[in-house]
Amino acid sequence: MKRRLPITPRARCWGLVLILLIWAEANAPASAQSLVDRTPNFGGVDLPPPRTAHFAFLHRFELVGEETKKVLNYPTFLLGVGLPGASAVGIHYASNSELGAGTPNEWEISVRRRFGAALAATIAYNTAAASLDGELAGRLRIRRISLHGVARAFSDAFGSEGGQAALGAGVMLHLTPRLAVGGDVARVVTVDSLPAAWSAGVHMVIPGSPHTLGFAVSNVGATTLEGASRGAEDADGDENLRYGFAFTMPLGTLSQWARIFRGEEPAPGGAERARGEEFVSIRDFIFGPAEIRIVAGETVRWVNDDGVAHTVTADEGSFDSGLIQPGEGYSRRFEAPGRYPYHCVPHPFMKAVVVVEPTG
Repeated sequence: MKRRLPITPRARCWGLVLILLIWAEANAPASAQSLVDRTPNFGGVDLPPPRTAHFAFLHRFELVGEETKKVLNYPTFLLGVGLPGASAVGIHYASNSELGAGTPNEWEISVRRRFGAALAATIAYNTAAASLDGELAGRLRIRRISLHGVARAFSDAFGSEGGQAALGAGVMLHLTPRLAVGGDVARVVTVDSLPAAWSAGVHMVIPGSPHTLGFAVSNVGATTLEGASRGAEDADGDENLRYGFAFTMPLGTLSQWARIFRGEEPAPGGAERARGEEFVSIRDFIFGPAEIRIVAGETVRWVNDDGVAHTVTADEGSFDSGLIQPGEGYSRRFEAPGRYPYHCVPHPFMKAVVVVEPTG
């Protein structure tokens, strides 16, 4: 019988970290899903925009055999759909599960709810383990560093371990808005016989696109809640190293897919520019110009000349256009002088600024 451990001082410290994450960022602006905003083994706290689908593919492989160097593959697919009310549904599928004997196909069906930008709660069912699982995830951004924490619970962990709990922590260093490096570690804290799961990697935004790409090394194959809570070992107790990549891709909305089958083209250039309006074009995932200067009392109009929806969202939350569909526009009058940096929520690497100068 495996010895169960009490909640240790270390576990209490990790719980305190989660509480601090919630407190520190409860009112911060939220962003869309991106590998740059999370660690290789953690799902993070972000969601697809409402009524927008999101696809991610993670592939890891392991070399086995001293001479043959046979490649074992561990692919994981994720399809998520954003819902109104800061929530989303998702399906993970891993075709080489390690949770239980005789169950190579692992499905995880989940519902996630975000609270502010700092906290997300997930409830999931894992078919390979026949387990009801849950996760509380938090994130704290301090300049170029983001700290991540997770607390997980499983009703029937790994198919045979019974009810278990796991804690994890991670860190990402944001070298630029489009490039980050970091890693994470997670461990089951209710038994002492299971190895910790860990990862380290580099994540980036693919230039000129809304897609993100990551490369990682880990001792984990599938990144379901249970799969990313226990490290893999061979029969001799040696750690199994896995190498691989991850790729994320927004799939758009139903109305955007409908345009494909109806043969519609986005309206060109939006409405005509009105008197007193300064104009910003959104094209090729770039705000142009990236800096626009106006006088207090003037209006800026953004027009989406891209084939996908974008937003114009102030970094500090003072204005938000919502999703601007292709061919549509958004206008805002700026009364107070100052600098107003903004970004696109589905594509957070898109950044620009409005500089409002005093009149006279």
